[in-house]
Amino acid sequence: IAKLQAVADSLDARNTVLAQEVRKVVEGAGVNPDVAAMMGQLQPKINQLQQHIQEALRQAQGILTPEQWNKLPQRIRSGRGFGPGAFQGPPGQRPPQ
Repeated sequence: IAKLQAVADSLDARNTVLAQEVRKVVEGAGVNPDVAAMMGQLQPKINQLQQHIQEALRQAQGILTPEQWNKLPQRIRSGRGFGPGAFQGPPGQRPPQ
């Protein structure tokens, strides 16, 4: 658990920095942004976020036994179980740890 928590903490720290950069771009775009131009600026950051998730998943897979890894839902193993809407619980409730 400690090894997995270290991977999660590292992912969170790296992606928090990128999320702040994304927020600056969006806020700096103004009220009526040129969406195409804004996405041009955001896409490299979004790609980095996804790369960080894939790297963390590779690390987690290396920590877990094959049996433990295979018990994870496919949406987690594929990296698609992250981000907005990934956790479908009651509003305001945190995802299970």
